[in-house]
Amino acid sequence: MFLVEFIGDVEKLSPIDEEIADVQFLEKHKVANKLTHNDTRSFFIKNLS
Repeated sequence: MFLVEFIGDVEKLSPIDEEIADVQFLEKHKVANKLTHNDTRSFFIKNLS
């Protein structure tokens, strides 16, 4: 999992290899609900939200 801030046009993104299978763009307040591991969710809420 990577957390990055993307500034640009999502429509211009295209994969160059198969290293990353899925990308989701979420509003910051929706990230914690997508995290499946309690320790990751707790870390995000404490440090990044």
